[in-house]
Amino acid sequence: MRTIEDFEALEDMVRELREELDECLMADMTPAPGVGEYVFEFDHPNGDTLTCYLDIDWGEETEPARATLVNAYLGAVDVQGLLPIPIIDQIEAEALEHSWP
Repeated sequence: MRTIEDFEALEDMVRELREELDECLMADMTPAPGVGEYVFEFDHPNGDTLTCYLDIDWGEETEPARATLVNAYLGAVDVQGLLPIPIIDQIEAEALEHSWP
């Protein structure tokens, strides 16, 4: 059975995580990528560099590899929803051509 102390501890954890996120945003840092996401720096034609997080399916023998853009950050701001489809296609294509370690 949960106690008041359990809920207070959870509230403290949430508060700490929010403060940490706020510090990252204020420091113009991008959030950490999700588990299994690949990080790719894309040079946008307008001169900006976007930090892109992609989900890459390397395919099998009969299927080609596919990349899906998950997030694209300009500093701490996710601009993925503002990008036109041709730019997203370019990011995904260039990410597949990138030499991954």
